[in-house]
Amino acid sequence: IEKRLKEMGLPDDLKYVTITESGLRPEAVSSSGAAGIWQFIPSTGEKYGMRKNRSVDERFDFFKATEGALSYLRSLYEEFRSWPLSMAAYNAGENRVRKEIDLQKTRNYFYLDLPLETKRYVYKIAVAKIILSNPEKYGYALGDKELYDPLQMERIQIELTQPLPVMEVARATGLFYKEIKEMNPHLFEDAIPPGIHFLNLPPGTSERFLLFFSAWKKEMGGR
Repeated sequence: IEKRLKEMGLPDDLKYVTITESGLRPEAVSSSGAAGIWQFIPSTGEKYGMRKNRSVDERFDFFKATEGALSYLRSLYEEFRSWPLSMAAYNAGENRVRKEIDLQKTRNYFYLDLPLETKRYVYKIAVAKIILSNPEKYGYALGDKELYDPLQMERIQIELTQPLPVMEVARATGLFYKEIKEMNPHLFEDAIPPGIHFLNLPPGTSERFLLFFSAWKKEMGGR
């Protein structure tokens, strides 16, 4: 997230939106049906390039969701010219924020009367930054061994004309089925459906998989 924020010329602090939205839990789903670390509802997810059907829900794809969220936040800022307002619109929807600005005749987030959740939203993001910028000060003293390893993977694009069983991906990379599913939470079923897909694989396994994939396509094409 930090890398993409820098490349897109956006404030680094926007990474804390994910803490407020989902606690960085990739499987998070809200009561209103928002999903993934950036908590997209289906319609907004689709608008920003995330497919959702019975087999695939790309709101759970960390990379696609991040691209969509940062594009969305950038477009909100281009309209509202204020990061607090942009984050409020991310939470409540731009139509609600437009309506309240027009009604209340102010574009200052701190003087707008918004839904309670939205009024608290920007403050929650600020608190996430304050705590995570100096966790020891607030009682979160974790040793290196207690931290998660950095997320590392190789990401490849594949095109399928027929379903590819996830178990075949696991065999090709020398991994367990569970590991492939956990790295690709956007894939819901036992097989990857026809179409163009991104697939996340552990470092050092993509070349081995692509050799298998080439042979598998030839074999399936002959059937």
